[in-house]
Order: sequence, then C-alpha cells, then structure tokens
Amino acid sequence: MKIKKHQAFEINPSLTDIEGIKEVTRNIKNQSELAVHTKTGELFELMPVKSLTTLTDSLTFTKVYTNSLSTISDLTVPGLKLLCYIMKNLKPGKDCIKLKADMCNKYCGYKTKLSYYKGLEELLEKNLIFRTEDEYEFWININYFFNGDRLNLVNVEEYNSKKLEKEKENMSKNELISNFEK
Repeated sequence: MKIKKHQAFEINPSLTDIEGIKEVTRNIKNQSELAVHTKTGELFELMPVKSLTTLTDSLTFTKVYTNSLSTISDLTVPGLKLLCYIMKNLKPGKDCIKLKADMCNKYCGYKTKLSYYKGLEELLEKNLIFRTEDEYEFWININYFFNGDRLNLVNVEEYNSKKLEKEKENMSKNELISNFEK
C-alpha cells in the first residue's frame, strides 16, 4: 500500500472550496414605529427593515441515521446501489418513492432486471423500504434515512394516541406475564 504517497494536509482542503454555499440576504421587518413630521405635525407609521445576510447550503442531501449504518454496511452490491438510487431520487419531505426496473438499472449499471430484483428483495428483507399497495411505489424506513424534517410527516395527536395505545398494550402484556408467574 502506498498511503504515504498521498498528500497530507494541515487543514481540511475541502473547506477552501465548499460547493453549494451561497450568501442570502433577507429583509426582516421590525416592529412599526410612529413618527411625527416636524413641520406639518402629521403622524406617520414607519416600518423599519433590517437586512440580514446569512450563508446557506444549496446542495440537496439525505440524512442517514447512525443506527442504520450497520444494516447498510451489510448490503450486497445490488442492494447498496439500489439504496443509493433511492437516496439520490427521494424528494424532500416524502416518505415514498416509485421504483421501476428500467429506471433503476440505468443508474445502477445493471445489465438485467435480476440484479434490480435482488437489490429490491434485500432492501425489503432488511426493512430499509416497505411495499405499498402500488407495485411500483415503496415506503422508505424514515428511521434509517430521510430527506427533510421527519416531524412534518407526524400528526402530533395521532402520534400521541398511538403511543398511548402501545403503552396500554405493554401494560396488559406485563399484567398477563405477572399473573401467569403467580
């Protein structure tokens, strides 16, 4: 191995040319103020505007949660390539994606549909994706990866009621176990 032949850097070289970073200026309205014209005595409402310049990242990205890394690292080549296709094409804020063999084969470099179906089966077996009632559409496991804010998918009332149901179910199971042990 010739690791030493590669240049060593004192600071991260990718920091010098960060792709997709843009400067954005936003106008922020402050609370209105009353002003009096000194010659006429007329009352005016002034709305002061302050400009705020910030940096923003314009490149799209998909979050990959650390709890999914062991599952992802165990994928075969067909599964990993198909997962990459899904992550690249997943629309922001969406938890499902349409997959068709010919679309995926082109991206993944598969020669036959067999590799696509092997990858698809593997992603389903490892619960990285789930089937929907539409044969070409699949749910993604938002606990493993997501493009956007997962909280936008969650209806708080529905989440709380499901959580309460689960707690009741667990309590019932624990009562059954303790009664059985007596």
